[in-house]
Amino acid sequence: ISVIKMMQKGQMYGHTGVFDFFNYTGGFYVPFLGPGQKDMFTLCYNIPRTAKELKFAFPMIKETATSLVWRYQIQTVSPDRNQGVITHFGYFKMNTRKFTQLNLSNYPVQSVCWIRFSAFNPDNPQERAWFAPVRGPAFAKQSGGIIEVSE
Repeated sequence: ISVIKMMQKGQMYGHTGVFDFFNYTGGFYVPFLGPGQKDMFTLCYNIPRTAKELKFAFPMIKETATSLVWRYQIQTVSPDRNQGVITHFGYFKMNTRKFTQLNLSNYPVQSVCWIRFSAFNPDNPQERAWFAPVRGPAFAKQSGGIIEVSE
């Protein structure tokens, strides 16, 4: 039970002043569940090669955390593979009454190198929280040199 308490106190992610924002109820014991994830007690670190959709589920957030800005960052192999990889950014809103489902299926699963989620305080962007990146099926396919990773 002490592991659950550690997770609820924010020890599954790094932060600089943004913490204690999840409402771990309704079967959620980790900050998010990855595509097809059945283990509710282990953080998702890899997207299975067999995944058909990129859907992530997040627990409810506390009322005190509604002002946080949530962001995803996803790196994909370019469609023609001649341009290396492309990093995309997007923002999403979390819910206080039900779990949040983030559907990133507009990105082809097999081209995903990694995905990372973070949250920050809009009044002071230095106050933020970030999660370990989730490795995708295309991780390290473009190894062997320095490549540009921004759009």
